[in-house]
Amino acid sequence: MENYNQINNLNPDKDHQTLEDLLKEIINEGFFAFCGAGISIPPPSCAPSWWSFTEELLMSFFGQVPNDWGIPEDFKLKASNRQPEEVFENFSSILESKFFNVFEALNVASPNNIHLILAKLAKANILKACITTNFDVYLEQALKNEGVEYDLLVENQEFEDYLNNNIKIGELKQTKFVLCKIHGTTERPNTIVAVASAYKMSKGFSEPKANLFKNLLSKYPCLYLGYSGWDYNHINYQRFWENAGPIVKKIIWNRRPNEKGGPDFNLIFKTCRDRFEFCEGELPDALVNFMHNTQINTISIDNLNKEFLNIEEIYNRAKQERGVFLHSWISNLPEAHKLGLVMIESSQFSERFQDFMKVTKEITSNTEGVSFDFVKELQDLAQKMTNKEITIQEYQQRAMELQFRNVMKSIKKEYHPHIMKAINENRYPGITDNSIYVNQFIVYITQLSKWFDVEKALELSAHYQK
Repeated sequence: MENYNQINNLNPDKDHQTLEDLLKEIINEGFFAFCGAGISIPPPSCAPSWWSFTEELLMSFFGQVPNDWGIPEDFKLKASNRQPEEVFENFSSILESKFFNVFEALNVASPNNIHLILAKLAKANILKACITTNFDVYLEQALKNEGVEYDLLVENQEFEDYLNNNIKIGELKQTKFVLCKIHGTTERPNTIVAVASAYKMSKGFSEPKANLFKNLLSKYPCLYLGYSGWDYNHINYQRFWENAGPIVKKIIWNRRPNEKGGPDFNLIFKTCRDRFEFCEGELPDALVNFMHNTQINTISIDNLNKEFLNIEEIYNRAKQERGVFLHSWISNLPEAHKLGLVMIESSQFSERFQDFMKVTKEITSNTEGVSFDFVKELQDLAQKMTNKEITIQEYQQRAMELQFRNVMKSIKKEYHPHIMKAINENRYPGITDNSIYVNQFIVYITQLSKWFDVEKALELSAHYQK
């Protein structure tokens, strides 16, 4: 009971210290940051959400589909429930590695105050490292503007080499700032890995990335900025934190004022709950206030972006720039690739297609589903026949029965007794008494029983079979 209460003391919805106050507590020892998409949203970077970027991509794509292709209007951008990863996967399945160049559209603007302040803290050797899931290059631009030398780690081999070169007597010895882009970077499109639904099946940190992360966690406090944390609900991340938790020095998770909910923090961070703390701060304002109210002799704040008077105009300008990039990118795609994407995307966005899939799902909800294990069973039967364990006639009979059982799995289970009765009674002579024709009879029933009751499906199937 004591353990349960301790875990639940990690309450994401209670009042917390400000980001500015917690930064003052860790500034002398230094820290590293884990940054998500939220750090690139404020102006002038104005990064889109995955949902809005997906919409921009599709609007631009379908806007260039020739009218003479005859794509119906209701085949375009109608299904609002599709996940961005599904769209990205469709594009990458046709375009392969060429697709990832599209993410260069995220670099059309310039660094915001979050990027600039992180670069300034890195220059002052307060920020020791940054791990980010972002593809854009605003952090790199900010670091270069500040004259910060840094190691950029993107691919697994780079993480491995870095660890081999910087672990001295079991401890990480840094010579300069390190930027870890764990999902890839637009400067190397082939490294971008976190966009397709296939990625969801293998979420988690690779071994070299996990090893560096654990080394940093054991040495410095970790500040989370602009990261939702929903990925951490995945079992692979939970396993990582279960192992890494005991060596964590401190975790500070920043949330916007009045932000509620999130992943299961209690479960994820159960092995380091005594070193986990939430804080609140609106980005970039909280960081700007910290810089103004904290005396750091080596840091100049003169070149921070001033307050923007017309934020909507700035966001629209960034969106327009992305549109120009997307239009050019799509214009250069081969026509065959465009046609392939139209065939995939238009059908999946069509209201008619969505309705058809809904009906199909309802119809098949009460079936067992076709099993492909019968292929192995057929192979086993063939092997038995080869070994002369069964005769050719026995093989043919059992193969027919196996196929029959497998096809029946696609039919509603409550229909099975009616079908078996019709076969056993030989209701349709020449069909139900013929082992060759009866399987084709079942195939007809499979289709027709989706739209008619079982007795009507039986009659129609017999009619088609004659």
